[in-house]
Parts: sequence; structure tokens; C-alpha cells
Amino acid sequence: MNMIFSPTRLKLFLAWFYKMQIYDKEGKLIAASALAFQLEKILKTETTVGVAYGILTTDSRDNWADAYKYLSDIHVNRDGLKTIQGALFTVSLDQCTTLKKGEEDDELISSLIHGSGSKINSGNRWMDKTIQLVVNPNGNVGFTYEHSPAEGQPIAMMMDYVMKKLKEDPNFGECGSKDVIPTDKIQFCKPNDRIGQWLNIAQQNLDELAKSLQIKVIKFDKFGKDFIKKQRLGPDSFIQIALQLAFFKMHLEPAAQYESAHLRIFEGGRTETIRSCSNESISFCRAMQNNSEATDEERAEKLRAAVMSHQMYAKLALQGKGVDRHLLGLKVMAMENNLPIPKFFSSPGFVKSSHFRMSTSQVATKYDAFMGYGPAVDDGYACCYNPRDNDIILAISAWSHCKVTDLLVFTKTLEQSFLEMKDILDNSQQSSHSPISKL
Repeated sequence: MNMIFSPTRLKLFLAWFYKMQIYDKEGKLIAASALAFQLEKILKTETTVGVAYGILTTDSRDNWADAYKYLSDIHVNRDGLKTIQGALFTVSLDQCTTLKKGEEDDELISSLIHGSGSKINSGNRWMDKTIQLVVNPNGNVGFTYEHSPAEGQPIAMMMDYVMKKLKEDPNFGECGSKDVIPTDKIQFCKPNDRIGQWLNIAQQNLDELAKSLQIKVIKFDKFGKDFIKKQRLGPDSFIQIALQLAFFKMHLEPAAQYESAHLRIFEGGRTETIRSCSNESISFCRAMQNNSEATDEERAEKLRAAVMSHQMYAKLALQGKGVDRHLLGLKVMAMENNLPIPKFFSSPGFVKSSHFRMSTSQVATKYDAFMGYGPAVDDGYACCYNPRDNDIILAISAWSHCKVTDLLVFTKTLEQSFLEMKDILDNSQQSSHSPISKL
């Protein structure tokens, strides 16, 4: 078993790759202190910069596929690529970056998603790996997760396990073998003109993406899932309706809203789409507008109906009874058999309802943690949220090149929506329990 380490220095194209065994020759796990010693030795050894081949993995799949094939045809690269692919995970020892007060979480999630640009740490990644542990000397640490094998919840569960072990036993990891196997430096060829071109293209594309992606982590602390449960409402569905309300307030129209549902009950199952927008959610959003004459009791009733509608669809999706994967299967079957794609897939209703301007998911953990990603479409938002007992942590993103969306306004509108939804529930309960005066 091995891990791949990529230490950095302070210039562009700056990564070296090392293979480090975490089990000794007898199959015993090596102690954390011994692993740390090897990491320190690597950092002290490297005084020059290397070629940041990792930045190629951040590029489009087509570009990286072409570059990968070319690299793997060169003998000296073949073993290195195989070693990285076979590693349990990678560890990126990042160049230290300065944290702005109040924006520490924003800086952390940006660095995990794209490395903050080619002149900082974007070349110090290997985006094909399912798990990358990213460590920065400024104290930021987290995982970069390649999404293909599973949903985000398994990575959160793994983190919960580590946090629990460290809390229960401050010396966790100290026991183990001290018989370390020396690290191996992974060799790659020097870049020729063709490789240099791919590196430059990947750098330009990555920098453009990093510049365009806006992401904000907010910690809504006015209430959490405890309050929502006391209202006999599902926390996930409540948050989904709040996201729809915020979008409706800003854009005066409903958004096609995607929420991922896992299909772990099926062998080989992956995801299904929960389509959160419904007739009930639109009715609630309209009732919440300033020009609406609806009472708080009526608004609360519509909110409960919207939550219930979402819960019912979510239940169907989790059972494999959603529509999107079945429709995708039919479309792919037509393509694979050289058959005409049915006109249904180009119909205005299907196209509009599949343009998910809200891309969302819940990744829950009891710790002060969050997960994030970019929007699915140019004129949309993405939101990954962690509902805890007394607060809700959300990572929300949008594209700066889109003039229709506004990340900061959306986050403020979402917080306002949470508070308004709480108010109508509180007010409707007070009204229903108000004493009746006798005249």
C-alpha cells in the first residue's frame, strides 16, 4: 500500500511526486510519527522545483486523455502514472497562502476545489484520485473528492471516524511499526514542446475557472434541524424549499432544482435525481411575495404542503422510482444502437426542466465541516449543506461571468428566507393557540 505525496515550493510548475509506503514489509501499519518524519525529510530534500504534471488532471477530460496517452507512451512516465493510479490516496503538501480574516472557510473550499490558481497550488493536485488529502501550513486541511465512485456522504463518514478517534485518543496513530520503507521519488520525463503546450493550455483553463468560480461558506446559526423537527417537518425538505424561495425572490421565477439521491439499496446503484421544484413549492413561493395577500396561517399550510411534496418525491427517487435515470438510459440506448434520439428529449418542457439552475445536495456531519462544488449551468447556483442540531452550514457557489446570478445577494436572500419561514411557522402556531375572547 502506498500514498503519493506532492510537496511544493514558491514558483509556477513546482511539484515533485513521491511514493510512500504506509505498511512495513511485514504488513504492519507504520506509526504516524514515522510517517511524519519521512514527510519532513522530503520537504528538506527538495530545494528545486519540478514540473507540475498534476495541473494536466484539472483540464477537460478530452485534453487530459490526449495528454495522458502521450505521456504513458513514454517509458519513463509509465511506471509513475501506474504508481499514482494504484495509490490509496494522495497527499498534497501545499504552498502556504495568506488567509483573510472572515474568509478562512472560503479560501479553504476554493483551494480544495481548484488549488487557487496555477501560480499557487493548482499544479499540486491529481484530480483523478478519489481522495486527495490537502494540507496547507496556514492550518487549512481538507479532502478533494473525485465524485465518480460514490456520493459525498462516505467521505464525510470517513472524516467523522478520524475526528472521533482523535477526540477519544490524543495518541491515536502513535502505535505502529517504526520499520519504515524509504520513499521513492517518482520520475517523469522533461517536458518537450508538445507537453509544454498541454501544460500551458491546462494552466490557462484552470486559471480562468478559478477566477470565474465564486464560492461562499455561510453558517446560519438562528436555528437548525432541531427546530425544523419540532415543527414535524423534514430538515432536508425544509432546506430545499428555502433554496427555492430564495431563488424565486431573486429571479421572480422558479428554478429547475436538482438534488442527488443515492441508490445504495441497489447493487451497482449510483444516484437518482430528486426534482425539488413542484406545484406545491411554486404555490408557496408565490404566497411569500410582498404583493401576496396570504395570511401566515395560509403560508404555513402551503409550506407544509411543499415540504410534504418534496418528501414524497425524495422517497420515490431513493427507491429507484425517479424519472431521470430511466430517461437517460433510454437516450443512451438509442445512441448506442445508432437509433434516432426521440423528439421528447429536445422538447421545450424537458430541456427547460433539465437545465438545473439550482444544483444541491446534503452532506451531513455533526462536526464544523462542509463540502462544496461548482454550479451545473452558467446561469445557476450550487449549494451543498450540512444541517446540524442548532445551525446549518452551507457552501454556495456561482459563476462571476454570469450577469444574471449574484452570489452575495443570493446568500443574504437565503438567510432571509430561512427567517421568514421560521416566522410564519411561529406566527401560525401562536394564532392557532390564541385565546378566544368572549364579547
